[in-house]
Amino acid sequence: AEGSEEQVAQLEDNNEGAISHEDTDRDAGCLVLDRRAALGLERGWSQVDQLEWESRQREIERQRDEAQRARKRRRAEVEREHSLRERQAQRVNELRERQANADATTEHTEELRASIRTQLESSVSNCVSVHAVLRALGVTVDGGVSPTPAQVSLAYKKALRTFHPDSARKGSSAQHIIDAEERFKILQAKCGKR
Repeated sequence: AEGSEEQVAQLEDNNEGAISHEDTDRDAGCLVLDRRAALGLERGWSQVDQLEWESRQREIERQRDEAQRARKRRRAEVEREHSLRERQAQRVNELRERQANADATTEHTEELRASIRTQLESSVSNCVSVHAVLRALGVTVDGGVSPTPAQVSLAYKKALRTFHPDSARKGSSAQHIIDAEERFKILQAKCGKR
């Protein structure tokens, strides 16, 4: 507003030299009206400028808020992806550990199985009769040194039930289960089906 008043004042100064003394009264009234109009326009323009400035400020603030929300979304997305990768890596490590434990257990089981099988085979290798095999495997056979076929058959069936893998699994340790399985296999291999 001050700059426009100065401009109006300069115009007045320039016009004063061109105005005669007779026209001064009439021109002074016009100049006052022109000055008021210029000031009014200037005030209108300043209001428009103020409204435009406020509008720009609101737009800048809206854009800033939108950019902040976009940054937050990106940050949350990056954190989600990072946490997903960490969980996946953790799951992979857990699976590898489980697999390693399972492999170690399997290896231990196979070593135990081989040792039990070797021990059992060496104990039954010299047996020539079914009741000798049953006794070597720890099954009691009634009838002493020469049992009857019925007594051998009864002891064989009892041994099959005792050493069957399904019945051996109930509440037993891994070593007991493996021992029962190997005894069952040897029973079937040496004695055959009865």
